Amino acid sequence: MDVPHALNEWTLDIIEEIISKGIFETDAFDFKKCLPVKDDDQGKKRLRKTIAAFANSGGGFLVYGIDDDKRISGKDRMIGMDIAYDFPACFGNYPASCQPSVEWNFLNPPIRIRNKGNVLHICEIKSTWKRPHVIEEDRGVFIFPKRTNKGNEDMTYFEIKSAFQEAEYRRTKLALLISEIEHLIMSANRLLENVPATITSPDGTAHWAWATRYSTMLLDMVLGDAYTFISENPELWKLLCQIRESASYSNAICEAFSNVVYIAMDNRESIIQNQYYRVRGSATIIIESSQKAIDSLKKLLK
Repeated sequence: MDVPHALNEWTLDIIEEIISKGIFETDAFDFKKCLPVKDDDQGKKRLRKTIAAFANSGGGFLVYGIDDDKRISGKDRMIGMDIAYDFPACFGNYPASCQPSVEWNFLNPPIRIRNKGNVLHICEIKSTWKRPHVIEEDRGVFIFPKRTNKGNEDMTYFEIKSAFQEAEYRRTKLALLISEIEHLIMSANRLLENVPATITSPDGTAHWAWATRYSTMLLDMVLGDAYTFISENPELWKLLCQIRESASYSNAICEAFSNVVYIAMDNRESIIQNQYYRVRGSATIIIESSQKAIDSLKKLLK
């Protein structure tokens, strides 16, 4: 059977079906009875390792409230957890202790077990571009775990090296993207400063209203390279596309206007005024969208 790919896809029926097949764990999920108790140092290490392993791989889910004793069969394994237990607060310490910290989310409300007062907690461990994540297994001993269909394993030297190279590549692309967007903001602000809202001179032709061109070649290139790790944030991707479209639109109308700006026309004044309106509108959109995009991009770099 297919394991759910999204947090909200987990249901009691799906969990019961997985249990009925005698499955305990895969490379995509792991069943857990409860969180480690206060003095269970080994249990805490195993949990941190599992969290980091999922984060260093494709991500995954932890399902709490399922007994992992292989001697128990069927629905008897579904014991649940006390509904009054503040699970998110207690669990959050573990992903936070990985370096860098691991992003996670939990199903809210938890899944209530039929005919019982207990609940099942589902945690989603996210795999982000911040990987690889490392944990301290013993004092001074650090490991980079990964998740496979066999469970948790240590990453090889070449896997660790490749993960760091990929992370650096992504950081470089994001920094380049921020720099390019900042340049677009500068150009848009300069245009707004030089293009009046209304015609104020007898000639009425403002040089900046038709001569300004936004450089989008680098933006197009970086967006293509960065798609794989920006597409997970649809709002950010939408902003970046809006910036590119507004810049391209402004370039196109400025190019067209530059060919007719000095031609004698009866409706010259209204044409020029309309050009003012359009380039200023595009500049405003570019500035507003760019500032929001930069804020989101900088959060990714943290």
